[in-house]
Amino acid sequence: MKRRVLCIFVLILWGLVFCTMLSVRIEQLMIPEVVLTQADESEPSPHIALDSLFFDDTGMHLYRPREGTGWETGTRIYEEEINNYSVGENQLDLKFFGSYVRYASKPLRSGDEISIKSDLENRDDTWLAIFPEGIPQLSGALTPTAEAENALLFNVTDTPQPFMADRAKSTILPVTELANKTPAAFTVFQTLKAFFRSCRFWPHCFRSRFSS
Repeated sequence: MKRRVLCIFVLILWGLVFCTMLSVRIEQLMIPEVVLTQADESEPSPHIALDSLFFDDTGMHLYRPREGTGWETGTRIYEEEINNYSVGENQLDLKFFGSYVRYASKPLRSGDEISIKSDLENRDDTWLAIFPEGIPQLSGALTPTAEAENALLFNVTDTPQPFMADRAKSTILPVTELANKTPAAFTVFQTLKAFFRSCRFWPHCFRSRFSS
């Protein structure tokens, strides 16, 4: 009897340990990973790249990292007041020097805990860009390998990981062109599953961009 009770107790203990480890891992995966940019202090006035702006249904946002206090421990992001920056022709003009969030692996909200990625791993990747309003004339550094309807496929080499959609957008289109487009102008995915589901006969969806 005591042996059975001991076995049950050990099983419950292992279950609690496993659930705790799983919850910690899930919490880590939920934390957005971000890449920071720094306003160059050697310049007469602070400015950063235009693609440091984040867009959602409420408008545009600029985020700065700082250490949390009280219950909100860890490194967190907080929205910069809109009167502390302005959108220039080719850059984002700032009132203050310092670090700002440029790219993120997930949508951000003010107060979110973040994980800052400074030592990025590079590897080959495949991106699918969807253009609901039609494929624009591209003048970026990447050349698509295939297209279908309003979608382009890109095979990229030696690109930083983890995948961040806004960073991929800036690679496909120059920042100056992105500034003239609405936030929903196009979307970039790391997976092809969504594209295959959108094609009725997916083996015939792609046609070579360079075919006659």
